[in-house]
Amino acid sequence: MSGAALLDRLSRLGLASSRATARLFKGGFKNAVWLVGDSQERLVAKVYMAAADDDNPYYPNHPADEALALRHLAGTGLAPDFVAWFPESVEPAMLVYRFVDGPTWSDGIGAAARLIAAVHGVDPPGGLRRVAATPTDIAAHGDAMLARAVDDAGLVRLRPGASDDPPRRLALIHTDCGPGNIVMAKDGPRLIDWQCPALGDPAEDIACFLSPAMMTLYRRPPHDEDDAAAFLAAYGAGEAVERYRRHAPAFHWRIAAYCAYRTKVLGEADPETASLYAQALAAETTLLESLAT
Repeated sequence: MSGAALLDRLSRLGLASSRATARLFKGGFKNAVWLVGDSQERLVAKVYMAAADDDNPYYPNHPADEALALRHLAGTGLAPDFVAWFPESVEPAMLVYRFVDGPTWSDGIGAAARLIAAVHGVDPPGGLRRVAATPTDIAAHGDAMLARAVDDAGLVRLRPGASDDPPRRLALIHTDCGPGNIVMAKDGPRLIDWQCPALGDPAEDIACFLSPAMMTLYRRPPHDEDDAAAFLAAYGAGEAVERYRRHAPAFHWRIAAYCAYRTKVLGEADPETASLYAQALAAETTLLESLAT
């Protein structure tokens, strides 16, 4: 979809003035994300290009779930402000929300931890997918991804043992809360890109933020031990932190398996991104080896 076509669609829906302009953001892997606005208001129009049932085994593209999450979080200051949702019809599905101005996260461990903890404190909406929440199921999820990869990193030897230890409480989780999805707005940080929310273990989001692979994918240096300790302290005492400390090997092993999978499937189609995933895999493997000692 061109910028002109998008503006025409938004104008017909009463969401863009005749003075509005549209600029395509860089970096969208699956969807076309546009900044639309004039001197009065700036909106984001997210046009979903990948199928809702795409085959990404870890981070699926679920447009309706993103709309559900933003609508549910409206007024909390934790996510972009919901404006409108248009399911797929003769035109692609589109979500419209208010633009969150600010840089993506680069420092401020405490602010990120408190944001993620606050999201987990919101009662989850009905209708979300439920994701693996025991170490046994998490490792099995990693097995399925590793089966579609080449295990050059020797992940099989680092696979954690099975443990049926479900959380006492399932929460609304973002699942992809790396640094690029946290915007440091003037009124406080917000999580963006909610296209794969779930009902799951809050420790999953903790692992995602602390993951060396995720930092590498966003071209940032991995957190060190002091960063991780500061994050866990700022998140606050409770089951989520206890579970992360207990089951970190399972969560990080699955992330490593995903990186191995992405390295393999992107190898020919997108060698540059495949190389970045290979670097992410190496970083996550280093953490796994330290957890095993």
